[in-house]
Amino acid sequence: MMFTVFDARSYGKNILQTSQILTAQENFSASLDSDVLLSSLLGKERSWLLAHPDADVSAIQSSFKNLIEKRCSGTPVAYLTGKKDFFQSSFYVTPAVLIPKPDTELLVEQTLEAIRERSNSSPLSLLEPCTGSGCVVISVLKELEKIGITNITTSAFDISNEALAVAKKNAENLLSPKMRDLLSFFRFNLQESFSRLGTAYDIIFSNPPYVPTEMARLLLQDGRKEPFIALDGGAEGLDFIQALANNSYVVLKRNGMLLSEVGEYHANQAADILIKAGFSSVTIHKDFNLQDRLVTGIKV
Repeated sequence: MMFTVFDARSYGKNILQTSQILTAQENFSASLDSDVLLSSLLGKERSWLLAHPDADVSAIQSSFKNLIEKRCSGTPVAYLTGKKDFFQSSFYVTPAVLIPKPDTELLVEQTLEAIRERSNSSPLSLLEPCTGSGCVVISVLKELEKIGITNITTSAFDISNEALAVAKKNAENLLSPKMRDLLSFFRFNLQESFSRLGTAYDIIFSNPPYVPTEMARLLLQDGRKEPFIALDGGAEGLDFIQALANNSYVVLKRNGMLLSEVGEYHANQAADILIKAGFSSVTIHKDFNLQDRLVTGIKV
C-alpha cells in the first residue's frame, strides 16, 4: 500500500500525541515535530510537504517510523536530524553537545559589541572556554567577517574530544577559509589555570555548565539526552562560573572583558563572583524573555 506525505504527517502527529514525555513538555507541537522529521528524511522544505500531500514516500516509511519512535522516547528533534538553527546558521549537533538555545544568542550579540568597542586597538585575542558545538564562536566570526573585522586571533576549548569534533566540523562547514585560519580548537579543562595557555586575552566569552546538579538530573528525566557534563554546574550551579571568573581575570589584558552565560536563578550570585574575582563594571543582561541570562565584567 502506498504511503503518502499525508499518511506520514498524520501518522507522525497521532503517534507523537500519545507520548506522555512529550505532551508534558512546554511548547511541544506534534505536527511540527512530525513535519520536521519528515522534511529532514526527504530533504525537502516543510512547505513542500503542504503542497504535495499525495506524493509517494513509501521508500522512507520505515525510517520515518523509526524516528517517530525515538522522538516519542524524548530524543530531541535536533539530535534526530543532526542539525539546529542558531544565529542565522544551521549547526551540526550530536548528543555529545548541548543543543544551541535561542537564549544563548545574547552571548553572541554582547561579544560582538565588546569586539566592536575594541576593534581600533591592536590585534584582538579572543578565547571561548566550553565551546561545545562551536555555535557561539563560529557565529561571532561569521558576523565579524560581514563587518570587516578580521584583525583577531581566536581560540576555543572544551574538555570533551567528542564535542571538539563537532565544533571542528561546524567550523569547516560554516566558516570561510579566511575565518577558519583565525580559529583554533584545543582540549582543556576550565578548572585548570588559564596561565598554562601562555596567552593574554582581550575578550573571554563562555556558556559554561551552570545548572545545579539536582536540577540537571531532573531536566534529563524527560529523555532529552543532552550531555550531563555540559549542564552540571555543581550544587548551586556556580562551580564553573567561579573557575571561569578567577582564571579569566589572571589572563585578561587591561580593559579586557569576560562574558558568561548564567542561569536566571543565580545571576546575582554570579555577578558577586565576578566582583570578588576583581572585575569592575559588572553587569547583568536580560535575554529576549526578560530573564537574567548574561553577566559581564571588565578588568581595569
